[in-house]
Amino acid sequence: MLPTCKTIPLETNYIPQEDTKSNLEINQSAANSSITSEEKVNSTKSYPLSEIEEHLDVNDCWVGYGGKVYDATDYLSKHPGGKSAITKYCGTVDEFTEALDAKHSPSYINKLPLIGTIE
Repeated sequence: MLPTCKTIPLETNYIPQEDTKSNLEINQSAANSSITSEEKVNSTKSYPLSEIEEHLDVNDCWVGYGGKVYDATDYLSKHPGGKSAITKYCGTVDEFTEALDAKHSPSYINKLPLIGTIE
């Protein structure tokens, strides 16, 4: 037997207070607070390919995509396909780009923190 649900009427005369933040303001505020000032500075830094190639394991994983450098280290344990789906591409640009494009839309790169651009 399925449980029954009680219907709760919606208030039709609700007027938000003037000091109430919109969802957009709340989301922007949360997004800005999660980015440290160090990350903002680093995102404008340029890295040569040779430096990206040095970050190639599960404890230190950088990848390149679209001319930018991302730190995938913290995301590895959160990836639904498992760590190994990404770790084999740590320290790469072309290989990671091909793998991401084959499995996901380009917007998936936004799950990784941007740390700079590729020289």
